[in-house]
Amino acid sequence: MRAATVPPRGPDEGEVAVYLQPLEGEAARLALSFAAVALVRSDGGEVPLSLAVRDAAGARQRRIAHGRVPSGQYVAANIRIERATVETGERPADLHVAPEPVRVDAAFRVLPGRAVLVQLQLSVARSEQPGFGFAPSFFSAAAGPGTTQSVGYATAPGSDLVTVFDRRTRQVTGLVATGARPRGVAFHPLLARAYVAISGEDRIEVLDVVTGEPLASVRLQGGDRPEAVALTRDGRTMLVLAPGSDSLVFVDVDGSVEVGRVTVGEGATSLVVDGADRRAYVLNRRASTVTVVDLASQSVAATISTDAEPHRAALSARGDRLYVVHRGSAYLTIHTLPDLAPAGRLYVGLGAAAVFVDPRTDLLYVSLDDDPRLQVYDPLSLVPVHHLDVGGTAADLAMDRAENVLFALVPERRDVAVVDLGSRRTVARLDMEGAPFDLALLREGR
Repeated sequence: MRAATVPPRGPDEGEVAVYLQPLEGEAARLALSFAAVALVRSDGGEVPLSLAVRDAAGARQRRIAHGRVPSGQYVAANIRIERATVETGERPADLHVAPEPVRVDAAFRVLPGRAVLVQLQLSVARSEQPGFGFAPSFFSAAAGPGTTQSVGYATAPGSDLVTVFDRRTRQVTGLVATGARPRGVAFHPLLARAYVAISGEDRIEVLDVVTGEPLASVRLQGGDRPEAVALTRDGRTMLVLAPGSDSLVFVDVDGSVEVGRVTVGEGATSLVVDGADRRAYVLNRRASTVTVVDLASQSVAATISTDAEPHRAALSARGDRLYVVHRGSAYLTIHTLPDLAPAGRLYVGLGAAAVFVDPRTDLLYVSLDDDPRLQVYDPLSLVPVHHLDVGGTAADLAMDRAENVLFALVPERRDVAVVDLGSRRTVARLDMEGAPFDLALLREGR
């Protein structure tokens, strides 16, 4: 499904999002209902933001407001809360909240074409009043792009933004404004760079992960509409899936220049690269085929037929099997590698949205449309062993092996669910800007 097109930013516009930090300790019993959020310019003028959510409660970070605003210096935010309640054990008790907006000092500058994330923290001690009075007191800080050691990115084509999060703290830490319709993203861990497919502008944007600033732009051919990006393990070659021209494009990373392209099947939709940098597997949805590309010779090595509308694929932990799920078939198909022989079919249900293999256990995770659960299959018996509830259809999955958690991108909720694989519980949710499309973690396999 294509994301809705948003108007381009004006030449003097930037982006601002306001996040409420988790309410911890005694504050976790509070629930706040926001009525309005506006930014205050240095000249005293107000710029209203759009509310993202009205209600925020508990120990979870929430995105409460966002908007495109004129560039310039801002000194504060005015926040109006229409209701506050506290959990008493029986039922929530209403607190008395003044109707006037609360001014929160927050000094930051919005640059044209850039994004700022403002974090709000509630001071409980300063907010409590005698009886059931509540005078909300916040302090704030403009967040940075995150640390390079534990950073993750989620793209949102409908908002022309990348949401930056920290997979250790499980919080959103920054925003990066991009060109039109950012889609696929990949990291270069050694160079601390991110490569984002800018589908609406036929180019790849190269970002500095430390600062969030753009470093370079790789121009593709007009009409390529880049969808997916992958790097070879040696970090020297970038592969770009360009469904607009039914091509797989080879880019030299050092020179940021196209060095070759291969014609693939009609309706190319996703890309998988093996761990030995020998082959890439391109799924062609309209052609119902997989194009196998030899990376050394930059040529098509084989084409295999699949069930109707292949959508996503994953490699087994040893790289000896290719799993393919389909939009037009209820079966997951399996091919042995490198000989590409059919090796079985697994009934998973119609509407497969994602497939992922745990690189440690070889367990197979499958997401379906309109099902909030990930089905988990044993790779040998191909029978379901358990499921994980992520609250909606997962469109992409990534694993933090060190923390033993799975990140599930859920576009319908506009968030990313963080699932602890030991307890099989969702332990955090990260609010995204717009409906997220692709997910990547730095220094982690996918």
